[in-house]
Amino acid sequence: MSEPTKPGNAVAKTSGADAQERLATNLLALAKTPEERAAAFTAIDRFRQSQMVREAATAIAALTWGKDVSPVARAAIARYALETGTDPVRHWEVLGNKLYDTAQLWLDVAASQPDFNGYEPEDLSWNEGLDAAETARRKGERAKHGLPQDVKGACVVRIYRKGIERPFIGANHAGNYTTFLANKGERGLKKDPIGEQDPGKTAFTRAFRRAAKTAWPIWPYKRIPNAGDEGIAIQELPVGTADRLEAKERVEGVIDQGTQALAAGPVERKDGWGAKPVVDPTAGPDPYPDDAAVRREDAKLARD
Repeated sequence: MSEPTKPGNAVAKTSGADAQERLATNLLALAKTPEERAAAFTAIDRFRQSQMVREAATAIAALTWGKDVSPVARAAIARYALETGTDPVRHWEVLGNKLYDTAQLWLDVAASQPDFNGYEPEDLSWNEGLDAAETARRKGERAKHGLPQDVKGACVVRIYRKGIERPFIGANHAGNYTTFLANKGERGLKKDPIGEQDPGKTAFTRAFRRAAKTAWPIWPYKRIPNAGDEGIAIQELPVGTADRLEAKERVEGVIDQGTQALAAGPVERKDGWGAKPVVDPTAGPDPYPDDAAVRREDAKLARD
């Protein structure tokens, strides 16, 4: 006959689990910078991580771009965002099967930094109220920062950090403009429908994003020839440092596979967690293994 469980032991185990949950919750609540949030997410147990990924993926599904992404890809995006200390809903979006960081990410990054000492925007947009002198000045500033002259919106943002005299500068533009079109092999109009809606505001957010990336290089990327990823700090990674650009590319691979599978239509496959056939339009593994499975794996890791 087995010995009955001692009440004291049960209480101790439950209290320990509750304490760990409270610690994880406090870590996430106190975290302010992306680095702190990433560390907090890594510190919590896999069961809680799985819950957070599931909740974030559900929120992504409600977004305009999230509706066209497979469930497996939503989970991959959610986990990548949480592991990098960013918001899966507000800080990322998918356009053309590519994962893009939004301007809101960098506005939040700036606000969270203890050495942030303000910013100075310089509007270089065209409007009817400009006199000849101001028009000439803006034309010169556009040329200085390599901005097109025929685009409606343009802006230069200078971000200041405490203890550093020089500003971190970002310049960008918004709206349709004339440039060389590689796909046609000739000059032509490059359309920017988003920028055309509000050229001045869009140019500012793009310029701020570019300046913030140089001010706080929170993700050290490897040098990639002709990558065209503007404003990102480029440096060689120390041994053992995860390359987040490669992780981002893996997520984009999942997005692309999911898009192709959805376009191909439903397929018949064996469920990864059972033997019965199921219809799965994503043709991929279950992004949310059931809670019991996660608990079993956590227990196995603890034993090992």
